[in-house]
Amino acid sequence: MSQVLPGPDANSTQTIQSILSATPPETADALKATENFSAMVLQAVRDEDYRIGFGIQQSIHTGANAAFVFGRNEPAVQNYHRSVARFMTGKDAASVAD
Repeated sequence: MSQVLPGPDANSTQTIQSILSATPPETADALKATENFSAMVLQAVRDEDYRIGFGIQQSIHTGANAAFVFGRNEPAVQNYHRSVARFMTGKDAASVAD
């Protein structure tokens, strides 16, 4: 679960990433599997998702792109952007794009 909070200025945020488990890891193997999954998620978010996001953010003001596709194969990213659009406009993201 990701909580994205405003940062000290308009160009920054703070993310709190929590890994939830369906059941408590009760064995050493289960705890290790949970820790490995947590490390993998951290690596993917920090080293892949944020790197791409920062690159987009740095170039967005150039006007080189009229539109962006947010996570074509990542439902969590799509849901996030739909939620932001809904909160910002009071409309679903599909109707915002039209």
